[in-house]
Amino acid sequence: MISRSQRVLGLDIGSSTVKGVELAKNGEKFAITGYAQAEIASAGTLKEAIAAVLRDGRFKSKQVVSSVSGRSVIVRYINTPVMKPDELKSSMRFEADKYIPFELNEVILDCLPLGREDGDNGEMRVVLVAVKKEIVDEHVRILQEVGLYPCVIDVDCFALGNAFELATLAGSAPKAPEATEDDQTAGEAQVKAAEAQDVATGEEPEAPSEDPETKGTGAPAPATGEGSLIPDLDEVTAGPPPPPPPPAHLPPPPPGAPSGVQAAGAGTADKSNGSVYALVDIGAQKTNINIMRGDVSSFTREVYIGGEDMTEAVSKHLSINTVDAEIVKREGDQEAAVLEAIGQTLDDLANEIFLSFDYFENQFDTEIKTVYLSGGGSRLKGIGAVFSDILGRQVLPWDPVAGIEVSLVETQAAKLRENASQLAVAMGLASRLRKV
Repeated sequence: MISRSQRVLGLDIGSSTVKGVELAKNGEKFAITGYAQAEIASAGTLKEAIAAVLRDGRFKSKQVVSSVSGRSVIVRYINTPVMKPDELKSSMRFEADKYIPFELNEVILDCLPLGREDGDNGEMRVVLVAVKKEIVDEHVRILQEVGLYPCVIDVDCFALGNAFELATLAGSAPKAPEATEDDQTAGEAQVKAAEAQDVATGEEPEAPSEDPETKGTGAPAPATGEGSLIPDLDEVTAGPPPPPPPPAHLPPPPPGAPSGVQAAGAGTADKSNGSVYALVDIGAQKTNINIMRGDVSSFTREVYIGGEDMTEAVSKHLSINTVDAEIVKREGDQEAAVLEAIGQTLDDLANEIFLSFDYFENQFDTEIKTVYLSGGGSRLKGIGAVFSDILGRQVLPWDPVAGIEVSLVETQAAKLRENASQLAVAMGLASRLRKV
């Protein structure tokens, strides 16, 4: 029997839908023990949508891992002289203003060494992350007001990578292409970003076509322990104090760990196989791109084109309301008409993805061979073939809940399977339980 202390709720608060998945751990095996989702517009407010998810989800855990994303997010890759992690943190307090367009007293700041650069230039790659305190404060306040205990605040793109890693361990993820010898060497030079940090957010510049990396890059961010994002909640939230934590299933932060955002596992080298592939999650208002080297995130970007743009195009083209357009878009009975309606939108999105790939491949001198699609927008009939043609790469859908035991009543299980493609971020958030 799975102890209640070995459960965590992954709560994906999207722009239009709140999705919750509870994952339970029993030894090395995992099971989905709770699930629900609610449309924000239908529920009334964001808080009411979260409450509806908690009411319908049959969740046993009050510990929640959630995430932030969007233009408030800043994640930068930079090169610095090789130094120890504690020295790096001190140094970044003085260097951050070169990369972050906010006053330092307005943000929670952290950094993580990712490994030495190729050659003997004496430099290492570092991911610098920052989030405005007010963004975290508001996020934490809402979670607390509905009775949850936020133990980690993550980032959507990083959760996406963690979900794919969980699917890979479960044997359900499509197999990534074999790594070349060059990929292998480069992959071993990375630090396992899944042990990296608890929160990373970054703002998207207004001219992405100049440099896709400035749209936001980073590495996955698993838990460091109970309260890993907010070991001293008073320092990052003006909201009410947190409720007493439930029995801990996450290890506590190390003695003397600093308050605020923490980077976990710094200096833990990743010995991944170096396979290079891309995860593309098409949400309602934005698309997350996460380019992976093995199980390490090497580049992330958010593109502000999503499923709602496609639905609106179908609505206008077929002269129907958006509710009917959403149904037509997914059912595929009018696939040719739908693809004609959203042709320009798909072209724009695919071209932005291609731009990201081109930048990454030139920067790292490697090739992205396979693209894995998820998100509600990936349910569009024919989208895989269109993307494959434009991107010139193999494009495959993947199911983030496949291979994971489902311990739900049949009605819940049926809805979980129906909406599985939308649950990559929520599964990635809940997958922090793997670190127990």
